[in-house]
Amino acid sequence: MTSASMRGKVALVTGATSGIGAAVAEAVAERGAHTLVAGRDAARGEAVVGTIRERGGRADFVGADLRDAQSVRRFARDALGRGGGRVDILVNNAGIYPFGPTAETEERLYDTVYALNVKAPFYLVAELAPGMADRGGGAIVNVSTTAAAAAPVGACGID
Repeated sequence: MTSASMRGKVALVTGATSGIGAAVAEAVAERGAHTLVAGRDAARGEAVVGTIRERGGRADFVGADLRDAQSVRRFARDALGRGGGRVDILVNNAGIYPFGPTAETEERLYDTVYALNVKAPFYLVAELAPGMADRGGGAIVNVSTTAAAAAPVGACGID
């Protein structure tokens, strides 16, 4: 079930209650990491945790509100507590990309996208990277989308 490569490590995966995040959480758990499954939906998060535990892995759910800096900092402290005072691997996977014409995007939606996709990973790194450096290493993975490099047709009101 496990390989020595991540045994004894603590991995925090944001947006881990479904999709790519859940797959990443399951993969790092299979490699021996104590996996912190982070997301907004506790029921979906506990389902991912259950799957990991059924396969012999170690996992816990950590509720995540990543919409403002103070919430992100509280979340990071909670994750550290669940990880026994450490996070060795941070996977910034949580993100949203609401499709639609740029000209019709309301400021509130833009602020939410920016907070989740840019500010949250920034503040998580700010909270967790110093501990990694103090311990002599760690890993930070920022998951993105091809939409970050090239807008899909129609996304900016251009056909």
